[in-house]
Amino acid sequence: MARTIDWIALFEQQGIEYATRGNNVKKGDVNIACPFCADDPSQHLGVNLETGYWSCWRNRAEHKGKRPHRLLMKLLGLPYSSVERMLLEAPSLPDGFERFVEGLSGGGTEGVSNGAEHVNIVPEHFHPMIEYYTSGMEPAKDCTPEAMYLRRRGFSVQAMASFGLMYSTNPQWKDRVIIPYREDGRVVAWSGRSIRPRASIRYLASTPDTVPGSLKTPDVLFNADEVSQRKMLVVTEGPFDAMNVHWIGRTLGVGAVALSTLSISERQLAILVGLIDACEYDKIAVALDSGASRQADLIVRELAPFGDVRRYDLPAGYEDPAELPHKEVVRMVTW
Repeated sequence: MARTIDWIALFEQQGIEYATRGNNVKKGDVNIACPFCADDPSQHLGVNLETGYWSCWRNRAEHKGKRPHRLLMKLLGLPYSSVERMLLEAPSLPDGFERFVEGLSGGGTEGVSNGAEHVNIVPEHFHPMIEYYTSGMEPAKDCTPEAMYLRRRGFSVQAMASFGLMYSTNPQWKDRVIIPYREDGRVVAWSGRSIRPRASIRYLASTPDTVPGSLKTPDVLFNADEVSQRKMLVVTEGPFDAMNVHWIGRTLGVGAVALSTLSISERQLAILVGLIDACEYDKIAVALDSGASRQADLIVRELAPFGDVRRYDLPAGYEDPAELPHKEVVRMVTW
């Protein structure tokens, strides 16, 4: 599909400055300012006009791809479905690729961030979970109930800090572990997991309506910022599932993300495609809760075109990946 894109026509139609010659331009490439870099002073991202492969001279490890999806989503502010449709339909249109791009509607708010100004959405009444611990990394006498709940679930202080877990002094969020969802290091959403076993609402999440500037948690891929250096990716349902597998897997080359639901949203699919493309994982496991094999198969089907993706069934006796001990995560690596 990449060979069908007229990149120069695209850049001209979108008003994106480009170069076909110069110090940073390889033969057969066209270069633009890297949209993934915060402050590209020149045109460091090159797109090969024949293969469609693209990469940035400043960050070849992360800003690269063999498929055009992630780059087009970033440049055009379009959701994954529009980009996919564009790549499938543009070659057959009478007036070609440029007319197709002109006819596309916006949709940037539904796609990957297009670089708009970001605001801090974290309330002042959210506090780091570890602030009540002594320098010896042992629970202090006045440790919060939320922190003690995490300790009972096997979280070390280091794990709490790694995931940025918080608690709240606001009655609405009291007695909940606040789990931040980050993109590019910035909190874009959060959920609060009740520590009360009989709570009527187990998870309470931020929404764009209640927290202006935030995203819906089912549109954010929890822990996506932390999995680029791992060899195996595990896709789970809930954040506690992902935290357990990711923390145990830190010495095994295993990273985990969570969907916060039993299905995958269009935006999450776009992020996952970008991760798979950039990181080239050896294998990808979809490990949902026990009894969710049908939903897992649907997610596998969505991701199958982009990598070695398989459904992982939990061993007998375990209800969700949050319960898996070290030995079972080790087995997951060799599965």
